[in-house]
Amino acid sequence: MALRKKYDENHVIDSREGGFKGMKGHRHVEYQGQSRPALRVVSAEHPSSDDAARAEEVSNPIDRLTDAITQACGDEVLLLIERTPWGHARPLPLVVTAPSGVFLVEPLSFPGAQVRADPTGANFSVDSVLHYRLTRTMNENSDAFQAAVETGPCPEVPVTTLFCVLDGKLPYFSFDVDGFDVVKPKRLIRKLKRKGLLGDRERESIHLDLARRLVREC
Repeated sequence: MALRKKYDENHVIDSREGGFKGMKGHRHVEYQGQSRPALRVVSAEHPSSDDAARAEEVSNPIDRLTDAITQACGDEVLLLIERTPWGHARPLPLVVTAPSGVFLVEPLSFPGAQVRADPTGANFSVDSVLHYRLTRTMNENSDAFQAAVETGPCPEVPVTTLFCVLDGKLPYFSFDVDGFDVVKPKRLIRKLKRKGLLGDRERESIHLDLARRLVREC
């Protein structure tokens, strides 16, 4: 895999370079840790450079969301990107340490599709197609993340796990899937910018502890 782009060192550094920044959030139950939908361009002709750039942008929701958070929150948040807990099978997409707590965020992209919860409320329905693995993976990721936080320097810190949909048509009302909130980036950023009890020192302590114990991809 190509190296993730390097951000300003005060914010995010490519996880494969050993850097990290995290942000904390408040405890909420939102679980989605599954594979992210990838945008595939199908055409009889070679796409133009502009089309290819747009496709690449849509296909990288983690990069796009990281950019948006960094620009909106600045030094108030610390980010860890695609880090794997010890003994866990898959990386956690995005961990954010903010003044109000620690957040585990799963960025999703469903361009042009209607995104809802299915009638049971336990799975995503995207244009009436069920996506079972998203919540299943999120539950597994959430359990592993919660265990990592609870054995860290601030075990009582609020933990929030949620899905953030960058592209897709969400209903006007708030909703969750299997107990995990589903939000757009603006709402996520509002959560991250809330005032909390974690000062600079506490945020850095939690962030560095998680960075040591969550393994970056090779």
